[in-house]
Amino acid sequence: ADQGEAFAAAGERDVARNAFLTAAKFFGIARFPAKTLPGQLEAYQNHLQNYKRAGEYFSPKLIILDIPFDKQTIQGYLHMQKNVRKPPLILWNGGIDTWKGDVYDNIQPYLEAGFAVLSFDILGTGENTRWAARFDSNKLHSAVIDYMQTSHLIDGRYIAHVGFSFSGYYAARNAITDERLF
Repeated sequence: ADQGEAFAAAGERDVARNAFLTAAKFFGIARFPAKTLPGQLEAYQNHLQNYKRAGEYFSPKLIILDIPFDKQTIQGYLHMQKNVRKPPLILWNGGIDTWKGDVYDNIQPYLEAGFAVLSFDILGTGENTRWAARFDSNKLHSAVIDYMQTSHLIDGRYIAHVGFSFSGYYAARNAITDERLF
């Protein structure tokens, strides 16, 4: 993280981004698999801080969204490709122990193909532990789709869902229950 700050101060954007991503990965390993042991919550906060700091050097910058859900908000990270206007969107979720700030390397092929990718934590994980995972937890995805269909940044007619690990369940369930997904 300190190296990232030094590179950022020197104007070395790509190297700063990579240093912050490396710091985010190290802090992600320190909080793995959950935030239950001493030090894990602090490591997770550092993980998020460094991912967001790296996002300042993404091209274009990481867009942090506060999405209404259940009379509160959840935070999503919108990753976009430069010079792609109103791209189709992929919703990206990890599983029980892989969260929204762990996705950078995995989503690059989708970005390179011209998609936007919105990563967010499923209920009961990451920053969404104020809700428990339940039989109807895919209501979160429905709320996210509602929100994103009104966004001027993406083409709300074309939204898909990729679920990694446990979120594969939600991707399959949403594919057969929500006709707004393609």
